[in-house]
Amino acid sequence: MLASSHDRFHENYYQILWFGSIILFLAILRQILSLRENRELYIDAEKEIIERKKIEKALKESESNYRAIFENTGTATLIIEDDTIISMVNTEFEVLSGFKKEEIQGKMSWTEFVADDDLERMKYYHEMRRKDPSSVPRNYEFKLIDSENNIKNIYLTVSIIPGTNKSLVSLVDITDRKKFEKELKSSLEEKELLLREIHHRVKNNLQIISSLLSLQSRNIKDEKYLGIFKESQNRVKSVSHIHEYLYQSRKMTKINLSDYIRRIITDLRYSYGLDPEKVQIKVEIEKINLNIETATPLGLIITELVSNSIKHAFPDKEKGEITIKITRINNKFLLEVSDNGVGISEDLILEKSDSLGLKLVNTLVEQIDGNMELDVTKGTNFKINFKELKYRDRL
Repeated sequence: MLASSHDRFHENYYQILWFGSIILFLAILRQILSLRENRELYIDAEKEIIERKKIEKALKESESNYRAIFENTGTATLIIEDDTIISMVNTEFEVLSGFKKEEIQGKMSWTEFVADDDLERMKYYHEMRRKDPSSVPRNYEFKLIDSENNIKNIYLTVSIIPGTNKSLVSLVDITDRKKFEKELKSSLEEKELLLREIHHRVKNNLQIISSLLSLQSRNIKDEKYLGIFKESQNRVKSVSHIHEYLYQSRKMTKINLSDYIRRIITDLRYSYGLDPEKVQIKVEIEKINLNIETATPLGLIITELVSNSIKHAFPDKEKGEITIKITRINNKFLLEVSDNGVGISEDLILEKSDSLGLKLVNTLVEQIDGNMELDVTKGTNFKINFKELKYRDRL
């Protein structure tokens, strides 16, 4: 009986030992697996830490680059929050405004820097830029008030930072430029006024000369010499109209050809006592503006050619028609002065003519770099191709 108890003891002992060994093995195995898992977790954590450090480094470098760019844009730059508070400025804005960064950032609104007469407009821009950016300008001018209450003229460029409601604003001080523009405008106005006065006086002097010629012609009985005086008077009037037109015009560099030529024709009708029911003068001119260098000789050319038609094309007071036509052809122009009268004789054609008027026409055509053709098959038709002369340098 003792032996049986002893055997059971040994049997239980070995069972306990076997189960204990299994438990110990499983515990050691679990520990080994846990260590492996912990090692893998540690490696992953270490990798994550390294990656985070890389990201943090990249962010710091990016922020450093961003701040360097922001600081060195070359213009006064600031970032404005949705509530109008200025969150960031660079040194250029400190210089422009007269305030320090610590006085501005997170404390001041952009509205504190804007003059009263610009404030409502800019508030509207600020609001609409967040609703409909295309409805308000990105660039405009306004008046800025600095720390000493000085008014500065500013050219502004603004845009919304993507993904935010923050505004990135760049400011350029144009105060000196505006002052210079004002002085320049005043100077130009003075010069324009002086130039108008010069044209006015030249026009008056030419009218005096025309009047003197008219007075002198009253004492002349010879029709030939009377005609010479009349031609001279018409030439003076042609030039006079240029100066009259210029001092009355808004633009003092260009002549409206249609208006100018019609004034010349009106004078010629009156000068020669032309009956409009017998001889009609038609003016067909496109909308063309020419400078004074070109318009003056052109007016004299038309004066001479129309005068020639009036005097010679319709003898015995025949009925007829004179046409003045100017058209643009690319960068050149074509002047046609024609009549349906009897034509002119061969000895009056162009260079062969002894007529002072036609010699003058030839000289003036050369002056405007033109060339002239004459067709006498049906009446008389002068065709002159020319181009606008470039302004010569003026002192």
